[in-house]
Amino acid sequence: MQQFGKIIGHASKLALANCQFLVSEKGRQRVIREKRKNVHAFIRGLIANNEIFFAENPTTKPISYNPYHSGMFFIKDEAKTPVSRAIVVTINGTEIKARFA
Repeated sequence: MQQFGKIIGHASKLALANCQFLVSEKGRQRVIREKRKNVHAFIRGLIANNEIFFAENPTTKPISYNPYHSGMFFIKDEAKTPVSRAIVVTINGTEIKARFA
């Protein structure tokens, strides 16, 4: 069952599978113009809340998003490599990590 745009629960940590990183450019431009936060960027995926996904893994990369920097999510590396999809994304508090193919 798809639940796009609908809050279906709350959790301190979550794992998602087959993820897509999405940014509404119109919402991003509003943030830049008004200098105020709004919900315009999100990660869409299937809930896969399993502790095995939270185990340390060398292929896991920290992910970030900054509407003032770019209209895309990116890997927190020196090159700020843009990302649009991931096999698994784990969210633990404010920390977001992704695993890629």
